[in-house]
Amino acid sequence: MTSLTSTSSSAASPAEPPAQFSDLRASEWIKMRSLRSTPWTLALTTLFVIGSAAVSALAENDDLRRMSAAARTHEGFHVFVAFPPAGYMTLMLVAGSIGALAVVSEYSSGLIATTTVAVPARGAVTAAKAVVTAALWTARG
Repeated sequence: MTSLTSTSSSAASPAEPPAQFSDLRASEWIKMRSLRSTPWTLALTTLFVIGSAAVSALAENDDLRRMSAAARTHEGFHVFVAFPPAGYMTLMLVAGSIGALAVVSEYSSGLIATTTVAVPARGAVTAAKAVVTAALWTARG
């Protein structure tokens, strides 16, 4: 009869180094890039913001044409003409929803279990998500 013998080596296997923050950022960038909604959301938001600014500028141009020369010089330039509230409010809502998708997409796909096993430091993962989302919107801006 044969008996089972365990083959244990006296040399311990080398432990893998912990995940660096650059690794976490790269991982989060891949996750963000792989979402199908990200490029569409960025493109449509950009078109909406530019479109709302163009509509606001056209409306202001029509108002300035109807004014007298004295009223025009007194009126001056208004900041809200270049940055209409509809554009930047929509931009803030969409940026917040993309940030939420960066977190929620992991839960819907079940990848959060893998992420927490690989990197138990949830604060570092959350910071990497924030850095990637902020970089994405900064580059878009």
